Amino acid sequence: SDLTAMGALAQCQMLSLRSNQIGDPGLASLADACARGALAQCQTLVLYKHSIPAAGPSALSAASAGGALAQCQKLSLRNNKIGDPGLASLADACARGG
Repeated sequence: SDLTAMGALAQCQMLSLRSNQIGDPGLASLADACARGALAQCQTLVLYKHSIPAAGPSALSAASAGGALAQCQKLSLRNNKIGDPGLASLADACARGG
């Protein structure tokens, strides 16, 4: 069953997924869940040390631009390799709606 469709994590205010090496596929799945309402109340999202490459934030950026992480006040992406393009994508998404 799809837990996000049942409202799982909708009230979660802080999610820390440190050092899980989720990479692009995991980040894409997380972004998809966020776009469907998971983490709607999340204020802190920690994605520390996940082997996320430069192109990785695009899915999260798209979800955020749609308002999926509108309550998020802190996003930690330390020890990833997103670089300037990934950071610019996230900043733009935040400015548009996230």
